[in-house]
Amino acid sequence: MPASTARDIIQSRMQEIFELAQQEVSRHYRLASLTGGFMLTGGGALLKGILDLAAAQMNCSKVAVGSPGKVGVPGEEWTSPVYASSIGLVLYGAKRNFRRLGRLSVWREVLDRFI
Repeated sequence: MPASTARDIIQSRMQEIFELAQQEVSRHYRLASLTGGFMLTGGGALLKGILDLAAAQMNCSKVAVGSPGKVGVPGEEWTSPVYASSIGLVLYGAKRNFRRLGRLSVWREVLDRFI
């Protein structure tokens, strides 16, 4: 398959995803009230030109790539947007567990199970 064909297929799917996301967000919120804009995570957020495509399709000038930042685990690979959603879910679960158990180190225990 030529690279141009693959690019066209990926671009079409990304446009469709952004269009569906914009429709869903519009059903629940006024887009003007989302002053922070949209945050893209995952491997797709690393695609060349994705920010411009997202801004155009979602009719929003504020679109950024989100990454988890430093999570207390050695290795720079964990700061990639590829891991943002999964690390966010782990930390969210750990915080809920922390509140339930009342232990400070519980987030680290949960994170250690995955890494």
